[in-house]
Amino acid sequence: SDFVEAPANSAIYTEYYHYSFFEALRAELECSAKSGECSAILDLACGNAILGRKLLAQILSPSAAAGVRVTAVDASEAMLKEARRLCAAEALESSFTFVHSNVGSLPVDLGLFDCVISGFFFGHAN
Repeated sequence: SDFVEAPANSAIYTEYYHYSFFEALRAELECSAKSGECSAILDLACGNAILGRKLLAQILSPSAAAGVRVTAVDASEAMLKEARRLCAAEALESSFTFVHSNVGSLPVDLGLFDCVISGFFFGHAN
């Protein structure tokens, strides 16, 4: 759809998530990351990688974020391009791996991940 393919809509993704949403998850995610229980994150239907970026840059402490790797998956190459651009602008690109794929046919072993995040998957599920 146009929404998925248009990188201009990246701003919608960013505006959609407010601090209160992240604050509700912060304590649990930070505890898991600090203990090493959540060092490999799968971000499904990542869009512009807003969830992973906010998690690493604003929610986790720098020491907790240092050991976290995010695999960001999206079916839209245009959104992945925007996610790469934003990660580079925020100096987060070394913490991310980007995968162009439909969620229904993931080319990654799900057993490699400690936790899964997704903000937009159900909005695009058929």
